[in-house]
Amino acid sequence: MSQQLEGKDKSAGHRPTRARRTQAERRQAAEKQIILSAIRIISEKGLGGLTLAAAGEGAGYSRGIASHHFGRKDDLLIAIVRYITSSFVRYLDDMPAKNPGLPVLLETVYQYFQGVKNDSVRMRALHLILTEAVSNTALKDALTEANLKSIAGLEEDIRSGIALGEIREDIDPHAQATLILAGLRGVMAQWLINSEMVNLDRVRDEYIAAIKRNLQA
Repeated sequence: MSQQLEGKDKSAGHRPTRARRTQAERRQAAEKQIILSAIRIISEKGLGGLTLAAAGEGAGYSRGIASHHFGRKDDLLIAIVRYITSSFVRYLDDMPAKNPGLPVLLETVYQYFQGVKNDSVRMRALHLILTEAVSNTALKDALTEANLKSIAGLEEDIRSGIALGEIREDIDPHAQATLILAGLRGVMAQWLINSEMVNLDRVRDEYIAAIKRNLQA
């Protein structure tokens, strides 16, 4: 009978050595934990409460680790936005496939609302950073890039819908995508300020219905 069973070496009498992570993997893991720590701090204390030292300590590392990985606070804020937006894209990619065009557009809007409701910590941090970019030139270019990527994804769905005959041909895809994103961000801001003021489920359903009425061929 084999001496090996479920990865254990019976003859050696010890657990096998686990493969060590590479330096790149360790760096990536540390940066993710620092980003998550910073998101929690921003959500609880606002941008003024975030320091690189606090983000590092909150992640379980030394005070100087965040400075080593990100350099400046603005660079950490940019990394947070990229992390949150790319996580949403990956989440959408992992969902069951839907027909391109209008159905995917409406599902994306639906999932955005679900994200606000299910993870208000991230959404609060994202909104505060986006607001800061209005007056912070160091953040403006990077966050403009993030906004354009979000708009481009919505625009692609609108163009697909037009090609499939689901969406009116007279629609301006870029303008409509910009309006949809602006509406989502506006609702998010109101809900984060006072969740009792906004019935998120009702607003979601009305917003999706309005997009469908406006775009449908």
